[in-house]
Amino acid sequence: MKSLCEFWIKIDHRTDQIMQSQRLSTSLPFFQLISKEFSLFLSLLIPLVGWVLLRERIWLVALVAGTIAYMSAKWVKGLVGRARPQEATRTTFRIDQESSSFPSRHVAVLTSECMVLILNQSEWAILWMIATFLVAVSRIILREHYISDIFAGISLGILAGLTVELIKGVLTA
Repeated sequence: MKSLCEFWIKIDHRTDQIMQSQRLSTSLPFFQLISKEFSLFLSLLIPLVGWVLLRERIWLVALVAGTIAYMSAKWVKGLVGRARPQEATRTTFRIDQESSSFPSRHVAVLTSECMVLILNQSEWAILWMIATFLVAVSRIILREHYISDIFAGISLGILAGLTVELIKGVLTA
């Protein structure tokens, strides 16, 4: 277990060094948009519109999964309390007001909704996979998260999506 932790720490720090040395200032607004506004629009507004206006139940299930992932990630962040990459070097500005990095809440929410869409064979699943990837990459480029934060967010999102689908299956059986 210790060697696995050391492995992730090395990967995290090496990736952060690469991101710190890269000059992405010309594309930073794009990544900021993807990381925040696009993430919020995709994870909250589209499912809400799909559920309220289109009366498609899958969107309610996706919202529930996203909410569970959000709350779970917030709870884990409180337990772990890991500093964000840019806080360690103080070379970039802060995007989130919350200081904890592990796990990525943005990625967890999008992954949980993606799991629901995949398990229900929705045509929206591909869009969610692409969006989750873009948001995950933007969080690393903006130095808001380490790679291990992203993988933890993905794992938490998968768990939340599967849990909601399992509960839905039991309730509707």
